Amino acid sequence: MITDDRRFVEAINRQRLVAVARDLVDDADPEVAAFARAALDACGRIADRVAAERAAVVERLRANEIAAEPVDDVDPPLHHSIELRVPDVDAAERAASALAEDGYEPSDRWTGGAHRSFRRTADVLTVTRTTDCTVVVRLRWRDRPPPSLLARVTRPSAADYRAIALPEALSPVYRLVRPVRLLADRLGLRPRFEGGLGPFLGTPADLIEPLLDVADVGPDDVFVDLGCGDGRLVVAAALSRGCRAIGVESDPALAATARRSVDAADLGARAEIVHGDARAFDLTAVTAVFLFLPIGVAGGLVDVLLRRLPRHARLVVHEQHGLPAPSPAAESLAVVSRESVTVAHRWIVGP
Repeated sequence: MITDDRRFVEAINRQRLVAVARDLVDDADPEVAAFARAALDACGRIADRVAAERAAVVERLRANEIAAEPVDDVDPPLHHSIELRVPDVDAAERAASALAEDGYEPSDRWTGGAHRSFRRTADVLTVTRTTDCTVVVRLRWRDRPPPSLLARVTRPSAADYRAIALPEALSPVYRLVRPVRLLADRLGLRPRFEGGLGPFLGTPADLIEPLLDVADVGPDDVFVDLGCGDGRLVVAAALSRGCRAIGVESDPALAATARRSVDAADLGARAEIVHGDARAFDLTAVTAVFLFLPIGVAGGLVDVLLRRLPRHARLVVHEQHGLPAPSPAAESLAVVSRESVTVAHRWIVGP
């Protein structure tokens, strides 16, 4: 179901959908009440699935003699995310190896100085598994107080490890790499988000058709998924909408996975996967564009894409979080499927 009711949009953005839906389930407007019921059903299924996934993950870790305690969520979850407390970084790395047997992969694989720096300064290790949706497991071994200005400027992050590879003996130098990298980003001396966008999060399978509806994709469209991941939207758009569908993916492993999906669907010339930088892709003949990237990244691309797209093209970005400010004004829609919720932001180039 899809609605432009701001109460539902803001409830998803603030992670308060369950509370708001409960208040509106008996609303006098039948459409509002129906959406509230659908939202409660979806959130219940998400909670059930997260609980089952959490139990399976904890059992796997205990079978490998790794202590892991679930971190209780205050509110019912709106996404498939699990946080576990482990004793230390050694336990977190052993847990990641154990969960690999169930298809979980670390969002980053560090070596050399980056690995040593991560072990010394990080507090969480993230692994993900993507099937019909992406399950994120965060293995946390310590809490940090809100960082001071000095800590924000000097504590290394994934972006710093990607900026330069240092040998193990030089791992402390990453505290100097970080301020230099931050300054280079601020001055535009290097592409923002260079080298990675965080873990791959696939659009949940049951959200794909509603999101194609939001983009109003039809057989005459040229549809492009920028950052297409495993290609699921490209395949769905070509199959169910009969359009020309193109996926652009910078990660070579994901691009190869997406090509296999397209080949398996036997779509011929109607679908293709391009391995390359989405920022350089020619959009002059494109009529519908889809983005599912970290909202800070997607929000920073919207202005550029709207300038490059032809008249009447549609751009759709979806995320549970609101767009960063400043962002071009968008029509924001709450979207609820059987086991997923999101907010779709839509722009139409024109007039």
